[in-house]
Amino acid sequence: MPDVHAAWLCSGLMNICAWLEYAGLVHGAISPENILIDPETHAVRLAAGWAFATKVGQHPVALPERTLGLLPRLSLTNETVDTDCDRELVRKTLREALGDPTGTNGAVFALPAIISTWINCPSAGSAVDDYAQWCAALEKGWGGRRFVQYPVQVADVYRVA
Repeated sequence: MPDVHAAWLCSGLMNICAWLEYAGLVHGAISPENILIDPETHAVRLAAGWAFATKVGQHPVALPERTLGLLPRLSLTNETVDTDCDRELVRKTLREALGDPTGTNGAVFALPAIISTWINCPSAGSAVDDYAQWCAALEKGWGGRRFVQYPVQVADVYRVA
């Protein structure tokens, strides 16, 4: 996904993380498979993975392998989940959307340093604070918000024989 579109994907997901934190929930399965985006309006929705949702401060009953690979401590029986989990999953999803799943900042193109730092550093503070840090990095790294049409076709999403 081109960086200009990955920026609005991340903004939408961080907005969702702020709402989840307000609601006292952790989704626990934020991933490309569970996200729906509307290229015409730039709407971002978490459409699936809700079976993994857990209340903040509780031990998750189950989590997908992707989440446990990123945060293996959550597989321990005495570990509880907090909203950092979802924000780390957003960062991983953003790296994947940019074609750089390992965070080496170079698989497809070089990111502005401030964006790379935000993506690759752990989340800190609340979801609202993290979202504000993202917005500041976005402004400094790529400039002000603007609507850029995302010309996606059915064949870009689905394999058409």
